[in-house]
Amino acid sequence: MLATGRAEVATYDTAAENDVVWGTGTGCDGRVRGVAEPLPPDRPQWFEVLRANLAGTARHSARRGSRGPPETRLGTRLAEDPLPETEGNEVFRETIQPPHSLVVFGAGDDAQPLVRMAFELGWQVTVVDSRAAHATAARFPGAAVIVSPADATVRSVPLGPRTLAVVMTHRYRDRCRPAAQLLPAPLAYLGLLRTASPHTALLAGIAGAG
Repeated sequence: MLATGRAEVATYDTAAENDVVWGTGTGCDGRVRGVAEPLPPDRPQWFEVLRANLAGTARHSARRGSRGPPETRLGTRLAEDPLPETEGNEVFRETIQPPHSLVVFGAGDDAQPLVRMAFELGWQVTVVDSRAAHATAARFPGAAVIVSPADATVRSVPLGPRTLAVVMTHRYRDRCRPAAQLLPAPLAYLGLLRTASPHTALLAGIAGAG
């Protein structure tokens, strides 16, 4: 691929007992095909679209890898880009979704491992708390940190079908108001921190908020 500047398909066969290609002797009895593709300094359009998707600024894109006769250009394309009408083409189609976003209301110590795991998954993470001493970038590296009462922030945080919201504040007031505002939102998930006190008062407060 480096010599020709053209994408190449490599096939790795792990079916043999003495697997000399991978050198692991796994005997998985399968084959893996991968495409190695040169990326020019002037980034192609599909690269910019994919980067925007992974940054969460676009909904999704599809890409295609084609394989066919030598005259057929092999490589990645956007879904809307036409493929050559060449006999023997193979197409792998993949939809690239933007990452999930996690919004955590509460910057206590118990929120730190949750935020860290979400960040390691590549999610976009936002932490909201009214306590400036707790809601800091040092305590939540990689996350967007907002110092604000939770009920005043819910409507300013982007929420959508790929958003997971977790209310982890311990004070009743800081749990009831944002939970009531989040319930009608089109979320993928809504979680509420369980405390030792019964949920009766909390549920009544949420119901009272409509």
